[in-house]
Amino acid sequence: MKFRHTLFFRLLTLFVSLFSVGLILTLLVFLPIGRNLVTDIKSREMEPVLRSMNRLVQDYILGVIDENAMNRVIVSQSDANRSQLIIVNTEGIVIYATRPIRSETSHDQPGMIDEIDYTNRISAITAELLSNRSVNQMFTATGHDFESLVVGEPIIINQKLVGAVAMILPAYEITSTLNGLIRVLILTMLAVIFLMAIPIYFFSKIFTRPINKMVHVAQGMGMGNFDLRADVKDQGELGQLGRSLNQLSSDLSQTINDVAIERDRLMKLVESMGDGILSFDATGKVQTVNPAFYQVVGSDEGNRHALSILGDPKIQDAIRRSLDQENMDFLYTHLDRILRITLRPILDENKVLVGSVGLFRDVTESERLDQLRKDYVANVSHELRTPLTAIKGLIDPLHDGLIRDDEKRKEYYALILKETARLTRLINDLLELSRLQSTNQGFERRDFDLNPFLTDIKEKYRSLAQEKGIDLQLTIPESPSPYLGNEDRMDQVLTVLLDNAFKFTPMNGNVEIKLDSQPTHYTLIVQDTGTGIDPVDLPYIFDRFYTVDKARSAKSTGLGLSIAKEILTHLGESIRVESTLEQGTSFIIKLNKPSP
Repeated sequence: MKFRHTLFFRLLTLFVSLFSVGLILTLLVFLPIGRNLVTDIKSREMEPVLRSMNRLVQDYILGVIDENAMNRVIVSQSDANRSQLIIVNTEGIVIYATRPIRSETSHDQPGMIDEIDYTNRISAITAELLSNRSVNQMFTATGHDFESLVVGEPIIINQKLVGAVAMILPAYEITSTLNGLIRVLILTMLAVIFLMAIPIYFFSKIFTRPINKMVHVAQGMGMGNFDLRADVKDQGELGQLGRSLNQLSSDLSQTINDVAIERDRLMKLVESMGDGILSFDATGKVQTVNPAFYQVVGSDEGNRHALSILGDPKIQDAIRRSLDQENMDFLYTHLDRILRITLRPILDENKVLVGSVGLFRDVTESERLDQLRKDYVANVSHELRTPLTAIKGLIDPLHDGLIRDDEKRKEYYALILKETARLTRLINDLLELSRLQSTNQGFERRDFDLNPFLTDIKEKYRSLAQEKGIDLQLTIPESPSPYLGNEDRMDQVLTVLLDNAFKFTPMNGNVEIKLDSQPTHYTLIVQDTGTGIDPVDLPYIFDRFYTVDKARSAKSTGLGLSIAKEILTHLGESIRVESTLEQGTSFIIKLNKPSP
C-alpha cells in the first residue's frame, strides 16, 4: 500500500490541514480587527504627544519659549513619531506644518503639507477642531491614493479658542505595524504547527498501530492463516474491534477446519463409491469427476475420452433438463455395458439453481441377473409344468377307466414314476442350492484316498459310456493320493461334471478324468471332446439357472454347476473352466493337500 493511502498519512494530513485552515481563518479575522486595533493603539500613542505639542504652542503664543525652541521640539517629536504636525488659526488656514514623512512603499513623493489640496477632508477636520471638538479619524487627501490618521484638538488659551493643532500619521505606518504583527502571528502559528506535528505524529502512530495489526491479521486471514492474533490492549472501541477480529479468526479457523473435514470426508466417500459421480455448474460445465466414473464407462482415470459420453444427444438433453430442475432417471447402453444414469438439480438455500449432479451406475450385471431370474422362473415353471402335464395326461385315462389292459396300465404307471422322479430331482436341486447358499458352515471332513475314489466314479459311469459310445478314461498317480475332504460331496460334484460331459459329448467322443499331484495341491480335471462352450457364455457358466444349450433347457434347470461350485467353495476349494467351441471343455478343480 502506498504511504499516501495509509490511515497514518491521512490523520497526519488532517491535523496539519486543520491547523493550516485555523491559521488562515485567524489571519482573515485578524486583518480587519488588527487594523482597527493598530489604528487605536497609534491614536492613543499620538494623543499625549499631541497634548504636549498643544501646551508647547500655548507657551510659544504666551511668549514662554521662542520660535526656535518650539521648532526643535516639534521637529524632534514629529520625527520620533514619524508623523506630521500642522497648526491652523481660527480661520482654518494652516500657519505651521512640518515636512511630511515619505512613504516607503508608495510611488508618490509628497512635499510640504501646504502643497496638498486640503479643500475637502482636511477642511472638514479643521472645522471640527475649530468647533472646540477633538478629532481622531482616518482621511484620504484629494488626488492621492494613501490614507492618513489625523489626531487633533483645539488650542484654547484663557478659555478662548485661538486655533488648532493636529498630528497626521500616514496609513502605511499603521500598515507596516500591522504587517509586522501578521508576520509574528504567522511565524507563531507555523511554530505551533511544527511543535504540534511532533505529538500529532506520535499520536497518529499510536492510534494506527493497533489498526495496522488488525489489517495484518485480516490480510493473513485472507491468505488462509488463521493463527495470527491482533494484540490490542485498548479498552475502547479499537480494543473491542481487535478482540472481535481475534474471535472471528478463531471461529473462521474452526469453521474452515470443519468444512475441510466434511469436504475430505465427502470426497473420500465419493471417491470410494463404485458408481460414477459427475457434478455440473449452472452452465452444464463439468466440475467434479470421481475415479469410478472412468471405470463405469470403461476407461482409465486419465483418459479424457471417457467424457465423450457426455456428447451423446440423449445425455446432453438429460443434463439440460436437469438444469431446468427436472429429475432424470434412465437406462443408457454404452459399448457392452448398461448404465443407469440419474441426474438431480442442485439448489441453494434460496431455491436458486447452482448446478446438477449425475450418478452413473453400471447395472449390466444386475440387468443380466434380472434377465437370468426371469429366464429361471420361466425354466422352472416349464420344468414343473412339463412333468405335471405329463402326469395329468397319464392319470386322466386311468381314472376314467379307459386303460383296461394290465400291461398298458403298467406302462402308464412307469411313465408317471419317471415324471415324478424328474419333478423330485428338480425340487431337490432347488432345495440343495438354497441350503448351500444359506449357510457359511463347511462340511464334515475325513481322510480318504482320491485314487480308489475316482476309480469307483469311473466304474459307475462305465455302462453309460458304453451305451452312448463314449470312451471314458481315468488317469491317476501311481502313488496314493490322500485328501482331507467330504467324499459324498466330491461324488456329487463329479456327478454334475460327468453328467454334463456325457450330455454334450457326441458318440465316439472322449471323456477323461485326470488327477495330477502338485507339491501343495491336486489338480482334478474332467475333460471332454464335446461341443464346447461359447466364450460369451464362459463368464456365466457357474451362475444359477444358466444353460448353455437353450435347445436342451427343457432337460436341465441350470443348477448343477452352481451347486458344484457352492460345494467346492464350502470345502475351501476352487473350480474353473476352459473351453473351445467344437473341441471340448475342461473343468479344472484345485484340491489342497492336507498338512503333513
